[in-house]
Amino acid sequence: MRATWRERQAAAPGQDRINLPEKEECWQRIVCSRFPALLVAKNMKSHIIGESLVMPAAKILVKHAIGEDAAAKTESVSLSNNTVKNRIEEMPVDISEQVISRVKDSKFGCSIQLDEPTDETNNVQLLFYVRYTEGNSVKTELLMIKELSRTTKGKDIFKGLDKFFKLNELDWEKLTVQQTGFRLC
Repeated sequence: MRATWRERQAAAPGQDRINLPEKEECWQRIVCSRFPALLVAKNMKSHIIGESLVMPAAKILVKHAIGEDAAAKTESVSLSNNTVKNRIEEMPVDISEQVISRVKDSKFGCSIQLDEPTDETNNVQLLFYVRYTEGNSVKTELLMIKELSRTTKGKDIFKGLDKFFKLNELDWEKLTVQQTGFRLC
């Protein structure tokens, strides 16, 4: 099974020399940088806004609301252009890993639904939705988007899905229903 983003970060070279409190503090700084990055992405702003506007504003707010010591801690949170870019790129991977984990943990298996819309450049996009149980509720999530470069034949679609299942160690035996032509409208 693939390691989660946090597990990969914990196993990074050189990390074993850091004691636990310092490691947890490092993790908190990483998590703190994710929230502004999410706001930057949602508002479709330039990544540079993190260090040019968000961080200075955060420092002023924290300094006046909580104090100098807390404001000094904000210095350790990076909102550089590259950090914001990296956090935004990590978000879909993290979400995908969460959905895959939930599908694997589902007691009653899952079903998939496929749709083959054509985008504005006439390329076929294959959308895989997954429906699974979590607790007492049924969840439907987008599992994968794949551009079909060749054809929309069943064998091409199956190859793409099979590759995804194998890569993520999903069990075909847990698949209960397949449906095509699924529309969310």
